[in-house]
Amino acid sequence: MGTLGTAALFHDVGKIGIPDSILTKAGPLEPGEAAIMREHVTR
Repeated sequence: MGTLGTAALFHDVGKIGIPDSILTKAGPLEPGEAAIMREHVTR
């Protein structure tokens, strides 16, 4: 369970580089914004 807990802490660490305006947008993302969100998994 310790490994799972540690992994949970870091599972979205790539979102650090995503602008807050995209992360907190209330409506649907524009295509360019969605592309930026998809990139967070490779950072």
